[in-house]
Amino acid sequence: MELNNIYQGCAYELIKQIPTASIDLIYTDPPYLYNICKEKATKNKLHERANKRKEQLSNISNGFDYNIFAEFIRVLKHINIFIWCSEKQVKDILNWFYDRYSTKEIYHKILCWVKLNPVPLTNFVWLSDIELCIHFRAYGLPLNNSPFDTKRKGYVSNLNVSDKQKFHHPTIKPLALIQNHILHTTKPNDIVLDTFAGSGTTLVAAKNTNRNYIGYELDPKWYNIAKNRLQGITASGQTSFVLS
Repeated sequence: MELNNIYQGCAYELIKQIPTASIDLIYTDPPYLYNICKEKATKNKLHERANKRKEQLSNISNGFDYNIFAEFIRVLKHINIFIWCSEKQVKDILNWFYDRYSTKEIYHKILCWVKLNPVPLTNFVWLSDIELCIHFRAYGLPLNNSPFDTKRKGYVSNLNVSDKQKFHHPTIKPLALIQNHILHTTKPNDIVLDTFAGSGTTLVAAKNTNRNYIGYELDPKWYNIAKNRLQGITASGQTSFVLS
C-alpha cells in the first residue's frame, strides 16, 4: 500500500494490509450516530431546514463498528488517535479504550469545534454549535512545542460554508483545525492514516504540513472528490494551485 494515496474500498478490510507498528497517527471522522427523525410537515423555514439537513445525514447516521479500533492499535507505533464523534458515541468509545488500557497507559482529551453561526434547526432544541473529537494518546509520547494556537482544545470559527460549496460533504471539518491537530501531535514525514476519508480534509492537511498520508473511502462519490481535491480540483472541476 503506497504512501500519499487514497484508496476506494472498505476500511475494515483495507487496514489489514498495513504492516504492524508502521503508522504515527490515525485521524478520522467516521459516521456519527444520530437519531434521524423528520419534522412534521410545516411551512416553518426552520423545520424545512432541519429536514434538509437530516436528509443529507441519512446515509452516514448509523455509526460504525468499533472493532476497527483493534486494527488501529495494531498498525500504530504508539497510540495516537483522533476520532470525531457524536455525543451518543462518546461513552462507548471511551469505554472501549479504557476496558483495554489503564489510565497509566493512555490518556484522552475531549476537543471541540465551536461554530459561531450554527443553523437554528428548530425553536425547541439546543443549537448544534459544537462538534466533539476524542484524542487518545499513549503516556510518555510527547506533544510538540508547536505554535500557541495549535495547542487549543477548542477551535472557534464560523461554519465552513465555502468548503461545503467546494467539496459538497455535509460533515466536512475546517482544514485549519485538522492541520493544528496534526502539527501538535506528529513530526514532519510521519505517516497519517484516515480510514473514513470523506472529501479528503485530513489527507490535504497532512500534505500541507509535510506529513505522509494514507486514506480510505468506501463511497465512490467522496473517493473521487477527495482524489481530485488532492490535485487541487474542486467537486465542480475548478482548479486551484493552493490545496484547501
